[in-house]
Amino acid sequence: KANDGDDDGGGDSNERRRFRSLKLRLMLGYSLGLFLCNLASSVLDSQYWYWMNRLSTRARLGLMRALFAKVLVLSTAARGELGSGAIVSHLQTDCMLVSQGLVYVNQLWGLPLQILVCLALLYQQLGVAAFTGLAITAVLAPAIFVVTRAQRAARRRVMKCRDRRVK
Repeated sequence: KANDGDDDGGGDSNERRRFRSLKLRLMLGYSLGLFLCNLASSVLDSQYWYWMNRLSTRARLGLMRALFAKVLVLSTAARGELGSGAIVSHLQTDCMLVSQGLVYVNQLWGLPLQILVCLALLYQQLGVAAFTGLAITAVLAPAIFVVTRAQRAARRRVMKCRDRRVK
């Protein structure tokens, strides 16, 4: 039997081979587990978005139908005061915002839960350093708030311009 460098004269080489075989099987098991988790995540995410978009579309159509029925019973004077273009613009915009809200409503509870789980796992591995990202986010939150407020104001200005143009 040729000596391949693993044998130091004892029965140690069989144990090393078994250990390597066990490590290989463990690594393959982890790899397969990660692949299956990613596959399941992808399938479940696509199903979630499909059903939420379907629900959102149905809610938007139902809301548009109900609002359109309300517009039809408005008096001619009330319709003339608002303008048909403004009514249609508000109808579309409001219904779109409601339908978008339906799609993202589950993120109100899902995102904080994901953040807590990730922080707990990071804390186990990194200790207190895991909270660095959370601290940076907390420091940048006022800037994000200012940008969001500016976007909201710009959207309102666009809506006012659109209403003036449509009248």
